[in-house]
Parts: sequence; C-alpha cells; structure tokens
Amino acid sequence: MWLKTLLFCGLGVSYLQAEIKDQKTFVTAVQKYCVECHGPEKQKGDRRYDQLALPIANEDTLIDLQDMMDQLNLNEMPPKKAKEHPSDQLRMDLIAYINKEVTTYHQKDREASAKVSLRRLNQREYINSLRDLFNLNMSMFNPTIGFPSDQLSEHMDNIGQKLVTSGFLLDKIIESADTVVEKAMMPRTKPEEKELIFKGKFASGPEMRRAFKVAHNNKYLVLYEQNQSSPVEAAYGYLDELKEGVPADGIYEIKVLAQAHNRNHPYKPEDLGMSGRPAFRLGIVPGKITYGDLHHPQPEETQLAEIELKDGEPQWYTVKVYLDKGYTPRFTFPNGIYNIRPLHGKLIKNYPELFPGIKSTGIVKNRVNLVTSDTLPQIRLHEVRVKGPLHEIWPPKPQQTVLAGKRFELSHVYDLIKSFATKAYRRPVSETEMNLLMQIVDGQKQLGKSSYFAFKDGLKAVLSSPNFLYLNPIHKNDVVLKNYAIATRLSYFLWSSIPDQELMQLAESKKLTDKHVRSQQMKRMIKDPKAEAFIQGFLDSWLNLRALEEIQPDRKKFERYYARRLGEAMRTETQLFTEHILKNNKSVLDFLFSDYSFINKDLASIYGEEVSLDHNFKKVKLTKAIRGGLLGQASILKVTANGIDTSPVVRGSWVLDNLLGTPAPLPPPDVEPLDPDTRGAKNIRDQLRKHRESPTCYDCHQKIDPIGFALENYDAIGVWRNYYDSKGKIKIDASGEMSDGKKFNNVVGFKKTLHSKETFFVRHLTGKLMSYALGKHLEARDRFEIENIVKEAKKSGYGFQDILTLIVSSKMFETN
Repeated sequence: MWLKTLLFCGLGVSYLQAEIKDQKTFVTAVQKYCVECHGPEKQKGDRRYDQLALPIANEDTLIDLQDMMDQLNLNEMPPKKAKEHPSDQLRMDLIAYINKEVTTYHQKDREASAKVSLRRLNQREYINSLRDLFNLNMSMFNPTIGFPSDQLSEHMDNIGQKLVTSGFLLDKIIESADTVVEKAMMPRTKPEEKELIFKGKFASGPEMRRAFKVAHNNKYLVLYEQNQSSPVEAAYGYLDELKEGVPADGIYEIKVLAQAHNRNHPYKPEDLGMSGRPAFRLGIVPGKITYGDLHHPQPEETQLAEIELKDGEPQWYTVKVYLDKGYTPRFTFPNGIYNIRPLHGKLIKNYPELFPGIKSTGIVKNRVNLVTSDTLPQIRLHEVRVKGPLHEIWPPKPQQTVLAGKRFELSHVYDLIKSFATKAYRRPVSETEMNLLMQIVDGQKQLGKSSYFAFKDGLKAVLSSPNFLYLNPIHKNDVVLKNYAIATRLSYFLWSSIPDQELMQLAESKKLTDKHVRSQQMKRMIKDPKAEAFIQGFLDSWLNLRALEEIQPDRKKFERYYARRLGEAMRTETQLFTEHILKNNKSVLDFLFSDYSFINKDLASIYGEEVSLDHNFKKVKLTKAIRGGLLGQASILKVTANGIDTSPVVRGSWVLDNLLGTPAPLPPPDVEPLDPDTRGAKNIRDQLRKHRESPTCYDCHQKIDPIGFALENYDAIGVWRNYYDSKGKIKIDASGEMSDGKKFNNVVGFKKTLHSKETFFVRHLTGKLMSYALGKHLEARDRFEIENIVKEAKKSGYGFQDILTLIVSSKMFETN
C-alpha cells in the first residue's frame, strides 16, 4: 500500500538532467546501482528492478518506480554496504526522471482513478448519528453493546472493506432500532417531579461498613480514596435508597451539603499517594445496580459533574446533571488517597504519635482504628437532595425533534416519516421508498396498533434500512445526489455524524460541487463542538491512541500512573494539542517540533516541568528540549510500550509507520523476534547488534533500531530515565546513526534529523487524512493528487486548516 511508503519529497527536481537523459540511460543506471539487491538473484523488499518496462503500463510498475523514488529521496538506496553508489547529481537526475514518468502516467490515468467507495457506518458514527437524529443524550446510553467490534485496518475503524455486515449484526441493528426509538419517543405522559432527601444514615460498601458504624454511626457519606485504586474500598459514595436508579430520563438537580475534611492532614502526601494538599474535588458519576456493586467501578463512568470544595464547615453545592432511567448518582473523590487498603496498618505503624497505645493488627481492627482517629483527608457528605426529573420543556427534546415541535396527529405521519427519513438517509427520499415505509406503518395499524405505535415502527424501519446504515455513494452523473453525498462525506469526515441543516440546504441548492463552498463549510464545521469527534477519531486512526485504554501499565512498577490519573491526562494532552494546531491553523510540523504543549500538574511532574499548575490543562512553553512534539508526549510513549518494558524495535517501527510512512518490510516468516542467536548479549543494544549480524535482519534493523534507541530514555509511561535499572548500573545509550548516515547522541539530536524528512511527514499525514475522509485506503494511482496537495500546502507553511481545505477542495474528495 502506497501510504506505507514515502512520498516524493520534491527535492532535486530543479536540477538539470546531466546523466539521465532517456529511458536507455535510466535503465543503465538501474542495472548498475539497483540490480545487485533487486535482481534475479536477490529481491530485497520484494522488489525486482532488472525487468522494469517503460513507459509505465500498470500499477505494479508504478508502485516499483514510486518506491525507488522514495528510497532515493531518503538517500537509503543503494545502501551503504553496496559496491556502487551514484553521485548526488546522478541521484537527483534519477529522481527527476522517475518523477517525469510517474507524472505522465498519472495525467493519463486520472479518470480511471476515481473509484467510488461504499461503506457502512462504524459504531462511533452510528451512535453519533442517532444522537443527532433524535437530539438524544447518549452519555449513558450505548445501543451498540452486543454488536461485533469494528474491524481495524492500519488502526483505522472506518475503512469500507473492513466494515462487513453479518446476519448477526443485522439482528443487533434491528434490536437497537427498537430500543432507540422507544427511548426517544416515550413516555408521552410527563413524569412527576419529586425531591428525595438523604441524611443521617448512609450506606457504605462492606469493606468500610463496620468502621463507619463504629466511628460515626453512618452519619456521613464518607469518601477517602480515588476510584483509580485497586481494589477500591472507599472510592464511591452511593444512595442506598436510590440504588434502583431514577424513575425517568431527564435532568436532575443534586444538592449536597459537603465538607472538605482534614485537607491539612498530619501525613506526608506521598504516603497517601496524593499530589500535595490541593483543594478537594467532589465528582459525580452514574451507577447502575444491574452493572454490579455500586461501591465498585462500573463500565459507564462518565463524569457528570465536578465540584471544588471549600475548606471549613459543610457548605451546600448544587449541580444539574442528566441521568438515564435506572441510573443513580454516585459520588467520588478524584484527587483522594490512592489505594487505602494497604495503608490501614502501615499508617498506624509509621505514625505511632497519632495512635498512642494502638498497634497494627488485623485489617478489620486497623480500619476501625484509623477511621475512628479522624485524621485521614476525606470528603464528608452530610446531606444529599435529588430533585427531578426537571421538565424545562415538554415533550422532551427527542420527541420535539422528531415531531417538529408539534402535537402528534395521524394526519402528520406521512410528513413526519418523510422528514425523519430524509435526515437519516442524508438525501431526499423517493416516492417508492416512502411507499414502503408507509406500508409498514399501515400494516401495523391493521394489526391493531395505535397510530403512534405504528408511527414508531416506521421510524424503526428507517433505522434498519441500508439507506441509513450505508453512507451515500458519489453519483457522478446525478448532480443532486452528488451534492448530498458530498454533504455526507463532509459531515462524517469532520463530525462523524449526519449533515446539519446548513449542509443539507447547500446540497439541495447544488452548491457543494463548488470547492470554495466546501472550503468555507470545513472552516465552519471545525469550530463546532462536534468537531471533537474528528480530533478523537483521527488521532485513534493515525496514532493508534485507542491503545491508551487497552494497554494497562503494571500497577506495582508504575503506581504513579494510577495515583495521578495519568491515563486520562495523556489523551487529553494530545487532543488539546491537536485541537490547538487545527483551530489556529498552526503548521502540522508542530507535531514534530513544537516547544509547547497542554499539560496539568500531574503531567508536569513526570515531564520535569516546574510550572504552577493544578488539575486543569493549560498551554505551557516547555523548558526541556527532551519534550515537545508528539515524540515527547506521554500518550505516544505509552502506546509504543507494552505496559512493563520498552523496546527499540517497537518504538522505531511505530515512528516509521505512523509519522514517516516508511515502514520496514515484515521480517521473513522463519525469523524469530530476536533471532539469530543473541546469547551472551548484556543489554538490548547488544542483543540487537547481534541480531543485525544476520543478513536477513540487517536492512530492516538499520532503519528501525536507531530511532528506537533515541527514545529509550523514556520508560513505559513516558517518564525520563538515565538508567534501565533503579540502582543506576545499566546506563541508557540513546545514540545512533540513521540509515542515511546522520548521527545523533540523544532524542534531541534525533529530532533534528527529522528536519530533513519534514516533507515525508506531511505527505504521510495528508494521505492519512484523505484516507480517513474517504473511508478507504489510497492506491498508488491516488498519489499524484496527494503530492499536489502537499506542494500547495507548503506555500503557506503546512497549516493544518490549509491542508484540510485542499483535501475537501480536491477532485478526489468529490469523486472517489
């Protein structure tokens, strides 16, 4: 796949052709410099160049020549160990000649390259589309539970070829349609608003039940630890009388009489796993009894609200949160103690002055003694009031949206179904399609269902239709449908959801075939909060950030990762960083070379940045050259490790694959990960040196290993280290030599070598963006337009918005 190779960087095209004047001199040079490694005896990288036939007649030859041009641009072919090497002038002549041949082929082949891609909604897009169709709060509602997982291809979850539709999935989609419509369109009668008051006798989990009973007879709902602890004992506070959840979907007002108790406690913060003595924060997350114990972690823990508590006496705090029927509010202490369970005995033993005459014994007695001492930092809730559901409007938003703000009438059914289907299908609905939908509605009425229930079945039919589940294909010969398809492509590219009213109106007016209009829409759309879906979806697809949740570091070795809630912080940093580059049209080269980032106090602590921060994220000018750009961010350093150790091979391969788009070929099937024999090696550098001694391993590892070693000073969660071991005996050597001969001593020096590969990085990023926009992998024949986009973007310094403008304005965007 061409995106897995470097793209032509444009270097040297202005050189005068001195030695390569025609096909004959080109073939002669190839025979002299390339056939040694790519001929009848050896075909390294599965490339054979002794049989090249020009002019280019097919994609196989096109791919071979483009790959040759890439390697020449990198100055990695011929390799250093080759017998013959061309002069710099000859290398530039070869590049220019290949570029001329490739350009000629592309110009002749442009029309054939417009292949339409048909694809199904992935789970992200499906959920977002339902949200916007119904104006439905999806924070606690996931109708795709039970769906088979979307298949990934090169980390991307929106590639049409991989989004297969099975009979099992169709069954789940029909079930989902039923669930969604019933949730959105019911109840029709306004639920009664009630206020529940909880005070004087609070429940707790079994671990702390006895201690709370002895200490204060359950008078308070008490929180000690953060919910990243494992196992948790006092991380969640719940309302036992509301454990079955609220009676209806809606907004609920929650009032708490809360107290930040013992913020100035007598313990060392590090003994409690806390970050200093910051203001206590009270969080609210949803809980559902059917998911398991309310005092333990659950699958859905969206942060509904967070309150910074004032010191001193209890004070009232009020928030309004949305809760689905069956969910109950649970209270958390996000910056509380980390792992209280092993501390009960440890604190009694280590702070004898606080526990005169008391010895550390069993865990049950230790809990009682510690809680009774009333010395731990804690949040106390003296009273909780829950009022709702609050009916700010009625009928609720989903019903208002589908019914167009009107009272349901039988005479409105046809128009309501048509309007809903138009939004869901993202285009006008034909008379034939409407007849089929109305047959379903009429059929349900004949079976005795009420008009409203039959109407709901019509909505369910729309959500089960391929017209909703599959994105609109580009119609080359139908201007109207083509405009709606472009509206769909724009909305799912930048919002991962259905087009809004403005896009649909522009499509109706047939204005979206105008590239300037598309450019204006892109700039409008990235300002919308829904553009967050683009940032998250693209980062997952480009950098594989979804692996942040999949790879869990070892709890003993990396306790600070959990105690400081670094997992959440890592993703937030990279998303805010990307959002800043996008919305300010900063150069995408900032992804490599920025001297700033967005961090909070906890990330600053592992970055060694001495700045005044709290838990909130701020833009910070970095003082340490070892940070800056993606390669200094903890998110990237974590996804390129396995949670325990680091590997130069993994990190080096990741950089080649995801930043430069120049992956090393896969190892031969008979080569083990660190084979041949590496016995006697003292460290990873020694092992890889022995590994490279094998001729079958050398070519790949000379590209991979130096990059990986440059990043070895970062551990598995991105903390800087100078030694592999805690005793300081095995020093890390981060020096290396790139395959083009450039040397460096550390990661700072390595990043300087990337300046010569800036264009390669931009081309790979642009290709990934285009692939994400189209929902398909690009082909060799697509390369020509990507190159033109990058050349044009260079004029304005590779601004992120400028690249997106060129993508949505391109011929590929409106034809492929």
